[in-house]
Amino acid sequence: MSTPLIDAPTSRRLTALRALLMLCVVGIHSEKGVLFNIAAEAPLAQVLFNVVCRHMFQTAVPLYFAMSGYLLFLRYDGNLAEYPRLALKRFRSIFLPFLLVNGFWIAYLMIAGGIPGIGGTTFLHERGVFSLLLGLNGLPLIYPLWFLRDLFVFFLLAPAFGFVLRRAPYAGLCALWLCWNFMELKAMPVDYGGAFFFCLGGLLALRRADLDAWSRALWPICLVWAALIAASASIQLGSPLILDVQWLFPMWRLSILAGVVAVWQLSGLVRLGESRMLLKLAPSIFFVYLLHEPVLSYLANWTGALVSAGSSPSQLGYALLLASATVAITYAMGWVLRRIAPPVYSVLTGGR
Repeated sequence: MSTPLIDAPTSRRLTALRALLMLCVVGIHSEKGVLFNIAAEAPLAQVLFNVVCRHMFQTAVPLYFAMSGYLLFLRYDGNLAEYPRLALKRFRSIFLPFLLVNGFWIAYLMIAGGIPGIGGTTFLHERGVFSLLLGLNGLPLIYPLWFLRDLFVFFLLAPAFGFVLRRAPYAGLCALWLCWNFMELKAMPVDYGGAFFFCLGGLLALRRADLDAWSRALWPICLVWAALIAASASIQLGSPLILDVQWLFPMWRLSILAGVVAVWQLSGLVRLGESRMLLKLAPSIFFVYLLHEPVLSYLANWTGALVSAGSSPSQLGYALLLASATVAITYAMGWVLRRIAPPVYSVLTGGR
């Protein structure tokens, strides 16, 4: 009998963390629901949205990329004979759901004439169906799904990434970090930050590194993370402490790196893998992720009377309510679809 590559506690920890990270993604977009209905956020709400949604929660996608790279390179040794099977499996589990969800909402937009907070027929004509379907020259129609597009590209590049990680890992990581920091966003076909974290996870897998090696330095790491957030957030809010605006993106990206390390180590400290709620939610969290954006946009469109323009408590409470309702509704939609049309649910979620 072969020895498992990941022990059971680590597997549960990864499963629970995936669910938590997807909830953070919904949380990021809950701020959009507030801005959809008011001209400007109240001062305290603006600060908390900046710190939580634009900084703390922003570690979710990079950490997910790192976990994906880690899990891939635990099993994939770069053998080209295995590559077609790998590509086909990832097409079914990642890229096909991406195409189906974007395709459905593009068709819906054509029929309904628009989707609140996302776009209408003018937007469709400007970008084009093919561009919005694949996310070419910009984001896909359901914009949070850019993550699936890029993740699929990274899996397709697995042999090249594996070659670099075995021959010149640190030079490769430095190159990706520099690309992420200094290349213009419009010049990026995919997110180089995502590629950096995907390869970082891959390197940890190839080295069979101790994932909790930094646990003893957790609190210093958290302090560094907090300091970087304070520096970046103060610049974003228009009141830099000691740094010029040119430091915004370097500070923000360093805060993401520190946050990825801190959140992973914290997940072990709080025994996240023992959370019954997250483990129960995990099997359905991909469906929640696929549909959360249009559901959240419609909820924001219908419930604008619940948020007050000048009240921070009202705006913060509304964002929390919006995120919670979005998760509950999409979870229920998945539960119903799984029972009335299991094959459709299976295809839509990539066999999950």
